[in-house]
This record gives sequence, C-alpha cells and structure tokens, in this order.
Amino acid sequence: MRTTDNNYDKDERRRGQDVNDLVETENETFNIPDLQLIANQKIKDMELEKHKNLLIFPPNDSVYGDKIGEETIFSLKGNILKTNNIMGFVGVNDTRLTITSRFVKKDDENDYFLHYMLQRVLSLNITRLDQSKKNESIWNFLPYLFPYYLKRALSQGIYKSYQTVNYNNSNVKGVIDIKRHLKFNIPFSGKIAYSSREYNVDNEITELIRHTIEEISSNRLVNQVLKNDKDTIDAVHQIISSTNAFNKNDRSKIIAKNHRAVKHPYFFKYKELQRLCKMILNHDKLSFGHEKDRIYGLIFDGAWLWEEYLNKLLHDKFIHPKSKIRKDGDHLFQDENDKPIQEIYPDFISISEPKIIADAKYKFLNKSGYDKDYGRDDYFQMLAYMLRYTSNLGLLLFPYKETYVEKEPREKVLTMKGRHTPSKTLTKLGLTIPQNAADFNKFIEDIKKSEDDIKNYIEQLAVSS
Repeated sequence: MRTTDNNYDKDERRRGQDVNDLVETENETFNIPDLQLIANQKIKDMELEKHKNLLIFPPNDSVYGDKIGEETIFSLKGNILKTNNIMGFVGVNDTRLTITSRFVKKDDENDYFLHYMLQRVLSLNITRLDQSKKNESIWNFLPYLFPYYLKRALSQGIYKSYQTVNYNNSNVKGVIDIKRHLKFNIPFSGKIAYSSREYNVDNEITELIRHTIEEISSNRLVNQVLKNDKDTIDAVHQIISSTNAFNKNDRSKIIAKNHRAVKHPYFFKYKELQRLCKMILNHDKLSFGHEKDRIYGLIFDGAWLWEEYLNKLLHDKFIHPKSKIRKDGDHLFQDENDKPIQEIYPDFISISEPKIIADAKYKFLNKSGYDKDYGRDDYFQMLAYMLRYTSNLGLLLFPYKETYVEKEPREKVLTMKGRHTPSKTLTKLGLTIPQNAADFNKFIEDIKKSEDDIKNYIEQLAVSS
C-alpha cells in the first residue's frame, strides 16, 4: 500500500484514506489486524526491543529526537487510515505500507524531496538514485544513515568487550588449553597453549560495523557516503584499524553473534548502530520471516527533518536553539527574586538586530482552514517569543507545493490588531518545493533557486523591519 504524509485536510473534508484505495495492484493484499498492531499508538509506547528490524530516525534518545516519540506512525479507524508527519516504509507480517512525502507527484516513485532533506541534514552529496517499486525504495536510504549513526556511536569511544583470545607462548596468563597444547607443542618446545579473557576492541560489534563498511564500499551508488567528510573518513579508519581479525567470509557468523541488542550501559548509542548494520547487511531478507507479528521498516520524522533542513539553510543568519541539550534557549518570565521561569526555545532567532523569530512548520499553513482549526496555538507561541525578544517580525516557515493555485498563497502577512509602533507582523512564508523535475539533478537545481529566493525574501524583510 502507498500513501503520503499528512493525508487528510479538515477544510477539504478529507479525513484520511480508505485502505482499499491504497492497494497498488490487484494482486496485493492487506490485513486490517496487521495494521492495527502499530496503529494509534505513540512511538515511545511501542515495544521497539521486540522489533529488531524497525529503525526510527532520528533516534529518540538523540539531542534532536525528543519529539518523534510523541508521534504515531499512522492512525486507523475502521478502514480509514490517517498519517501525520511520519514518512518511510513499515511492514507488518505480509502487509506493507509506504508513506512518501506529500510532495511526490501521483504515480511517481521518486521521492526527491525526502532524499534531498536527508542529504542536506546528514551533509551528504549523492546525485545518483536507484529507486524501484519492485525492491522497496525506502531501503535505499539505509546507507545514507550509516555515517550519522557511526559517528554518533564513536562519540562514546570504540566499543570494547571481553573476548577469549588464544595464545601459544611461554608467558602463561590464562587457562591452559590441553587439547591445543598437545596438538601444537609435542614434542615440548617451551611453549604452552592457553586462552585469556581480555577487554578488546576487536569484537562482534566492531566486526559487524566493519562488514557493513565493506558492504557499502562495494555499492557504487552509495559508497561515497563513507568519504563525504573528514569525520566520517576518520571514523571508518578507526573501525578498520580495530578489526584485525576481519574475514569477509565470516559475515553470517558475525550477524548471528549480534542477535542480541547491545545492553552495555555506557555504549548505549551502539544499539541503534548495531540495528542499522544488520538491516543493511540483511536488507534483502527483512520482509520475510516466520515469526508471528513481525514488524519491520524504516521511518523518518518529517517535522524534525524540515527543521534541521532549515537550520542548514539559515545557519549563517539565525541561531537554532536546541531544547534537549539546553543550549541557546532563554526564559519567558522571572519571579520577584529575579529567578528565571518557563524555559523557551524558539526554532530560530536572528543573529542580527532587530530580532526576527522564525518557527519551522511541516504543516499546510496556507490552507484556508489553518487559521480557524490549527493556528491558535502556533500564533500564541510565536507572539510570546516575539514579545520576549522585542521582535516585530515573526516567520512561520513551511514547505510549499510549486503547483498550488493562487487561493493557497506562498506568503501571507498577518498584522497584530491594536496600536503598535512599529506594527507587529507574523508572516507565513513557504519555501517552494519543485514538482516537475525530470531527475534528481534537476530537482536540486530547482530547489536551490527556491532556497536563494526565500533567503533573499527574509533579508529584505530584515532590512525593512
């Protein structure tokens, strides 16, 4: 089955989609009980440890991934399926659902916008895409994520664990191995065969990572992800230099040794890297299996991607506060003892004066029903930020479809009622997402024009405010 993110609209009375309409071919089937296993529940409440082939990006314990846990992959009421900001591919038993970005043209399998946002956020540069509905294209994103998870894990140091190491020398420091000793040291030559338990960097986890590096290196379409920046190159080199026992013929054995998730309390970031490595090495087999109620897939938080993409676009002009690591934020109030109260973290605060406050919204801000049905909380939050930073200009930044008609404008300026000098304005401003690109290179060319356009627009607003 195939649908898009945010597949419903209040103002158009579109309340989701009937699952019967999502089946792509007559031969495909779906099972409502399968879908109900993951419908209507927040990601943070899902028992992810049971679903070793389901990867969620960004990781919920990352400094940016503090919102994805509150999302549902989709909701299901009767036969009506509704999506929000989650994109990707999820399978339950033999029922499979692909959720593309809503900026994919109908009957088009190339989700250029999702590819582009991922590449900008992960600092990648890949122009050749291999997408095919026959081999579910969402798996092609897996190598993109590898450098991110690798560097994230290595920030905790190289993974170490106790390994049994066999020796045959005169410096006995472990348990004597009689069988090996008789095999190698008769007649006696002064050496003794023994084994020792040692804390080692060459273990089943680092070997799994090494096999993944070799797998990606052999794929000409994506192998450049391992050479994209100095940090990634250094991380790859660190793994290679730590796995002297690597043997390409041991892949199946190494995967089998990694059937249990990493539980080390210090190296907890390796758990998601381990999961990703197994998915890359086993991706042809992920959709198959005999276990009951198997859940598998790869899903992305569209709202997070949009916010981090805008950060890449605007970083030279705006600060991007980060709430989870308590950086660059502020407070809304202070009490009678000057103690700050109510932490606030606007998405973006302009570096220069006068301040401009901007908020990333992966929503239909230009739809006629937004002001009535959705806008209240967003507007109140922005006005609070503007008051706090003495700003007269707020921006709500959203992705805008190139093919929208005039009644759904790319920009809309709202002016606060009352006597304010100068006036306080809130501008809903869309970044145009190309819809008719012939290939990914043309999409990149077109969206860069949109990016230049919106940066120039914001600059002009700053000058006039």
